[in-house]
Amino acid sequence: MLNGQAMRNHIALAVVLAAFTTSACVVPAAGPPAATHYPSAPALAPTPQPTMPPPTSNPSSTSNPVSSTQPTTQPSSSNPFGSVQPNIQPSSSPSSSLATSAELARYRPAKRFLASIMGNHSCNRSDLRFVGQPSRLLAPIFATSDGGFVIATDRKTPTAANEYENIPTLYRLDSNGAAVWKAELPSRTQRFATYETTGAIVANDGTIRVRILSYPTPKSSGMQRFVKLSAGGAMLWDVQLPGRGGTDTPFSIAEGVEPNGDLILHGYIVLAREVVKPNDWTGILRYWDGVMTDDGRLGRPTTGATAPADEKFRPWPPMDPFWNDAS
Repeated sequence: MLNGQAMRNHIALAVVLAAFTTSACVVPAAGPPAATHYPSAPALAPTPQPTMPPPTSNPSSTSNPVSSTQPTTQPSSSNPFGSVQPNIQPSSSPSSSLATSAELARYRPAKRFLASIMGNHSCNRSDLRFVGQPSRLLAPIFATSDGGFVIATDRKTPTAANEYENIPTLYRLDSNGAAVWKAELPSRTQRFATYETTGAIVANDGTIRVRILSYPTPKSSGMQRFVKLSAGGAMLWDVQLPGRGGTDTPFSIAEGVEPNGDLILHGYIVLAREVVKPNDWTGILRYWDGVMTDDGRLGRPTTGATAPADEKFRPWPPMDPFWNDAS
């Protein structure tokens, strides 16, 4: 994947919220060959950026799109994940259970579909290790309750000016791996040179959350966005995490959805006041967590204890051989 290393060294850029209601394109329920072309989603005019409201203590209220509350800092002896407690563990305490080969076999139709489109698509292959795991974290392939799948990819659209240009593209498949619909998710408010769609997750009500990195230039820092879609592929909201990139900007690297639809975020942040040497973040990377509420507002941002610089707190299960075989 392009700029995968940027997830370690650079952190997301600004808060932008845009609420949209457009249906995804519907394609026939048939297994697509590698060169199958799907019509693009309808083009939409940019939606004006909303005025940032003052901090609110009620994240469930629908009157304020995004809270501009600054992260609070807890002493290093506090729980590194703050007050939010989803089923996420540091890698030093690995999950006691992993998906079996038989359980992963159900993903074979989605795996074959993904292989069939890789000639002009890309995906975050390193995070295939999260697919089907009991932790149910955001992943490039996620199973749906009806036996189908959601696949998060980027469709390559290179131009003479930018060979890395692409479009974030989500596919909904049936249980046989045939495409039901697709949704293209470029930013509607800004022009980006390239994207990296790193995964999706399906909530209990069938709605979908997608994590996307948006890059102003192919070599710049990515701006982390989260998009919510309806079960039918309509975009419901599109939110960027706060900050301008670099310091004082959270970067989420592990997400799970709670029964009420809230997306729990876990990641890291570097506080500008702790930087002694420019561009030297040695020893000052801190845990950060928050929640993206079901209606698309960031709540409960918390900065915690100093985190390992190599991100070893992330719950990395081993990559199952299933994802490397050709079947």
